[in-house]
Amino acid sequence: MSIYENLKKYSASESIPMHMPGHKRNTLLLPDYAIDITEIPGFDNLHHAEGIIKESMDRAASIYGTLSTHYVINGSTAAIQAAIHASVKAGSRLLMARNCHRSVYNECIIRNIEPVYIYPENGIITPDSVKYAINNNPDVSALIITSPTYDGYVSDVGAIYDLCKAAGITFIVDEAHGAHLPFAARAFEQGFMKENIFPHSAIGHADIVIQSVHKTLPAMTQTALLHRCTDKISYREINKTLSYYQSSSPSYVLMASIEQAIEYTVSNPELFEIFSENLKRVYEFADSQAKGLLCPGGFGRDLSKIVIDVRNLPMTGGQIYDILKDRFGIVSEMYTDDTCILICTICDSADAFDRIEDALRYLAPYVNGNIASPVSINEYPERRRKYHLSYAVTLDSAPVDINKAGELIANGRELVLKEMITAYPPGFPLAVPGEILDIDLIERLKAAASVGREIYGFENNKLEVIYG
Repeated sequence: MSIYENLKKYSASESIPMHMPGHKRNTLLLPDYAIDITEIPGFDNLHHAEGIIKESMDRAASIYGTLSTHYVINGSTAAIQAAIHASVKAGSRLLMARNCHRSVYNECIIRNIEPVYIYPENGIITPDSVKYAINNNPDVSALIITSPTYDGYVSDVGAIYDLCKAAGITFIVDEAHGAHLPFAARAFEQGFMKENIFPHSAIGHADIVIQSVHKTLPAMTQTALLHRCTDKISYREINKTLSYYQSSSPSYVLMASIEQAIEYTVSNPELFEIFSENLKRVYEFADSQAKGLLCPGGFGRDLSKIVIDVRNLPMTGGQIYDILKDRFGIVSEMYTDDTCILICTICDSADAFDRIEDALRYLAPYVNGNIASPVSINEYPERRRKYHLSYAVTLDSAPVDINKAGELIANGRELVLKEMITAYPPGFPLAVPGEILDIDLIERLKAAASVGREIYGFENNKLEVIYG
């Protein structure tokens, strides 16, 4: 019997819950309270799974084809930090893509790990850049990259994994935005799709793969999976490090949501053919009626992330966001200076894609015809670093107005960042503690603020800096 079935059975019983949580399964407050329980006998324990949770995770592993698959209820953030903790010793060095999620940087701060950056090219980490980094940093024990990125760019994980394997280092892939990819491949292999328009998952091409179930599958927010694809890191070690970053009272509702999302998706492979046909018609319309309006798909990018290229329009990303919301009832995932991003899944209806097509039809006359080069939200220049991440956050600092900061820098004053500067979404830092503030970053922050972007670490036009 599944986690969810056990929870439903217990909620239907007349037993009086003299245990946590405090709502006591009172469905008058919220219907989901009926199945929200704590670790009582017969319901297993995520941190030492031996019963129904272990059976459920084993079932997931058999579906994904992994050595083990672990349920994570603190999001991919916890899974990423646990994977790094299991792979990299405190005080050592980590190879990482510069466009990694802020959780990677947080782990570096917490455990005094020195990041060694690999910079993306058009949103992608190339095998050549990985080879160069490995050859010049023989002391690293792991590499972590993000693939797909928030806007759908996918790196050649197979080639990168071969390089890591040859060097004896652990390869971790943050595939938070690719939870749907293994199921698309499975649907194609089973004959439910005429063609697989989606990139391949990193599962089978990495040691550890992390997926946010809630991002692209029908699961509740905060749900994730950590896939152990090889025996490079042991089951025991991963289970132990996951316990460091997850609540000691894991949510059964979230675990049931993970389980149900997997079962629903694997049981309905025909949805991927419907999904792919809907996506194709949107891209075909854009290609014929509004060339340059959407970033293209193909190998290297996931079509399910519909990216409107604002550079070809006389509008800002924020204005596009408002047009889609106010005129067409479409609430986009996010916008940047250059893009407006829509995340599509198998749960989107034909009507949803009709609305997207209507919105593109509305925007088509505004396309300026000067088709720009492919756009990525992942491009940031290399910044000079004065202090180690974990050291910088311990130093005395003071807030400075961004305009005043520009004047100080112009007069030769060195200002070093104390806090992480992160656009959210997507959640990867524009700059990190210990890096030297420069005019480029100041201009980027001003531009982001002018179009209403939310920037963590940049509030009230001020930055926290260490005076050099």
